[in-house]
Amino acid sequence: MNNTDKNSAAQMDLAVDANAADRPPRKSQTNKMFLDLALCILIPTLILKKLSTPEMLGINLALVLALSLPLCVALYEFVTRRKIGFVAALGFISILLTGGI
Repeated sequence: MNNTDKNSAAQMDLAVDANAADRPPRKSQTNKMFLDLALCILIPTLILKKLSTPEMLGINLALVLALSLPLCVALYEFVTRRKIGFVAALGFISILLTGGI
């Protein structure tokens, strides 16, 4: 390959990367975001509100159940991608703080 072929290949790579930034997120990424929000924030909040009465689970068991969902999501993300997701960490901290009140 001569020098002009290398330059044109590099320009094509830059053009492909620029086009990738203009595209909206994939449907699977959007679905994963909604699933993460539901599992890490929405469902644990509902568990704390509805199941923490003494007639249902009680305060301690409801808090443990609500904290287990974002913890499981964080562990799954850590095992599969070797990093903890922002939504899982935010959900865990949020539920921990609101459940401790």
